[in-house]
Amino acid sequence: MKRGKRKVDHIIIGAAVILVGAAWVFSGISLDTSMKDWRDGDLVVQQSSFVPILPVFGDAENAPAHIGIVKVGPQGPVVIQVLDTVVETPLKEFLANGNTTDFAVYRVNGLDASRASTVLAAARAFLGRPGDFFLDDTQERLYSSELVRLAFARAGVSLGRTDRLRTLARGNKGVEAAFGAKWGQSRPCTRRYLDQAQCWNTVGNHEVIPPQWIIADPQVTQVYATSGAAPMLLTGRTQAPRETIQAESVQQAPADAPPALRP
Repeated sequence: MKRGKRKVDHIIIGAAVILVGAAWVFSGISLDTSMKDWRDGDLVVQQSSFVPILPVFGDAENAPAHIGIVKVGPQGPVVIQVLDTVVETPLKEFLANGNTTDFAVYRVNGLDASRASTVLAAARAFLGRPGDFFLDDTQERLYSSELVRLAFARAGVSLGRTDRLRTLARGNKGVEAAFGAKWGQSRPCTRRYLDQAQCWNTVGNHEVIPPQWIIADPQVTQVYATSGAAPMLLTGRTQAPRETIQAESVQQAPADAPPALRP
């Protein structure tokens, strides 16, 4: 009996080891170990619906692109990113929040250790700052690519370009639904007692920096991408022409406003 019990115990222990090992492998599946050369100031990009913002950085086929700044520490890389607030997140956790396990890594050309340190210090100075659902063009609240642009600007590097939020939202029904659900929480709108259409006109005027346009900057080079990284993630709307900005009355809803918001 004892010999039989020992055999059963060995089988149970062996099965437990296999399960633990499998769980460990699965838990690391989102962290592609092919990318070894992480550096301070690297930019990691993925598609994620986890981030609470107007979904203007994606489309009907692709989840919004999300970007963060890498800081290499003794426990491995962490990512400075914007969720509900600006936070530091272990890289594995950052990647686990993506819609898929795919991601891409970009590096600013010629970024030395000194300037990378300046970038990280600038980004970390924003830790705890609230996230920005409406992508306002103030620094009271921040969204992911805005954080990146501000941090690199502190090191003398100007990345990407902005465009009107309404241009980025054109044809994206997800923006209409998200805006319709929360427009009453927009501070600029509540301060001015605007109705929904007037609020969209105000929010649509915001100058926004998409993650895709940061990584399309000539100063930035892709250094790694998983094999399944989607085209939208890598190029997005980078080929879209810059909208010609016309003087507009804040009392008129733009022609390209979401259909439900047109007068």
